[in-house]
Amino acid sequence: MKKVLKIALIVVIVLGIALTGVYYAIFNSPVHVTTKNIGNEKPLTVEQKLEDFEYMYNIMKDNFPYFEVKKRTLGYDWLAHKSEFEGWVKKTKNDIEFYNTMNRILALLQNGHTGILSPDYYKMFVKLYGSIPLVNGPWNQVLNNKNVVNRYKYWGKIINEKQYVIPVVFKYFEGNYAAICDINKDDPKKYGIERGSILKKVGDLTIDEYINSLRDKAFLQYDFKRNILKKDQLLIYTKNIENIKLILLTPEGKSIEKEIKSIEYTPPKSDNNKLPNYQSLILKENRIAYLKVRSLDGLSVDKDHDGIYKFLKSIKDYPYLIIDIRGNGGGSDYYWMKNIVPYLTDKALSASNYLVIRNGDYIKPFFKAKFGPGFNSLKSTKELPDNLNFPYELRGDFGKFSYDARTVSSKDPVGFKGKIYILTDGYVYSSAESFAAFAKATKWATLVGTTTGGDGIGTDPVLCALPNSGLVFRFSADMGINPDGTINEEKHTSPDVYVEQSYNDYFKLSIDDYKKNDLNDMLKYDTVVKKVLEIAK
Repeated sequence: MKKVLKIALIVVIVLGIALTGVYYAIFNSPVHVTTKNIGNEKPLTVEQKLEDFEYMYNIMKDNFPYFEVKKRTLGYDWLAHKSEFEGWVKKTKNDIEFYNTMNRILALLQNGHTGILSPDYYKMFVKLYGSIPLVNGPWNQVLNNKNVVNRYKYWGKIINEKQYVIPVVFKYFEGNYAAICDINKDDPKKYGIERGSILKKVGDLTIDEYINSLRDKAFLQYDFKRNILKKDQLLIYTKNIENIKLILLTPEGKSIEKEIKSIEYTPPKSDNNKLPNYQSLILKENRIAYLKVRSLDGLSVDKDHDGIYKFLKSIKDYPYLIIDIRGNGGGSDYYWMKNIVPYLTDKALSASNYLVIRNGDYIKPFFKAKFGPGFNSLKSTKELPDNLNFPYELRGDFGKFSYDARTVSSKDPVGFKGKIYILTDGYVYSSAESFAAFAKATKWATLVGTTTGGDGIGTDPVLCALPNSGLVFRFSADMGINPDGTINEEKHTSPDVYVEQSYNDYFKLSIDDYKKNDLNDMLKYDTVVKKVLEIAK
């Protein structure tokens, strides 16, 4: 008996060692983290700053998949500006300027998943990836590197999130920017601007010129109808407190000039957002139900689950359900794959997509963790089929690809047999984009609204730590391909029914009702919701 127990114990130990070896070889293989211990409080030298830039540039050059896409969509060849970027870095007088300059350089790629992690975002990512350590090994290797941890203590002390803005908020409507409120959600008339006035010029720049000038400062959306960059909600930032001249067109059609002084402004943290992550309403009793999902926060999956399920069960006999994901910047695919889709289908739904990655060495541990043993079975892009609209850069030895079906199975379906509409806009991004793309590809729902924000088919962005500063930057490292062969980051997901929020509808909402932010009141003047109600008559 003792021999049997001893043999069993040896088998368990050997098996444990083998499984540990497999885990570290595949799911947590070493990431090349090159950070140095230069002291927590020590400012960077010019040489160290340039070394950090050179390292970041080379990592991006070998691993980022969208350089050709950005040439087509932005007319900008990021790689060709290396010497210019080096000049910017050399001119930085201190570490804060260096931090801002590195952010500026990455912002020029106009990819919402690419940028330097601020101290607040760093803390959030440590918490997020640390919550599921077994499948996030490579990400945690970067975030928990001793030198990275120590340097972020330093960055947290010196980076001030304080900013300066013109205290009037503008919103994009049908190609124009209209004043909707001040930064406290009050009437902007105290600044001499009538609510609904159209912004025509900022300083000496036309509004289109001004928006284009933001390409190295902010992530912009794209208006596919008018073929221009846009900012759905616009705040005008200044370097310091200063006066800015604005030219506006009043609702009565009168051109006016206003000089407004900027004020100190601290952007609200997402933790302070008082709105619930999801909200459910009945728009028409026994007929049209409505579910607003503001984010797909991975930490809210379990918290929101029971409430959403209870609501879906209560409206199972309704003929129409609206799921509103406008403004949803994403979070985790697991949110919609667990909390929404399984309960609203009686069969498995499947959508197949190509996913392409570059041949760079740095990203391999991250994709080994995501693909598992299947990583070694990825094929060269030379083997992509000829019958789809793949862009020219993928035709050669660009990298490797997978062709996989994403399947969501039915689970305890509530019995809903009606029609589902998903409302979209340019802020639908990342995993929210993935949700919209899946719904359209499977015909599970009809998309209504405007074109989404893109970059949603794929896995988590890769993290990389800079050697001297310890700053972590992230970037999209996989290229999601739409079912027709077009690149999701380039073409995004277009709605089945195109509808924009109209200026006239929006300004029927009084400033008092706007400030109350009551969803019932706001939906009365929502052009996109009104379109669905019209369809559902």
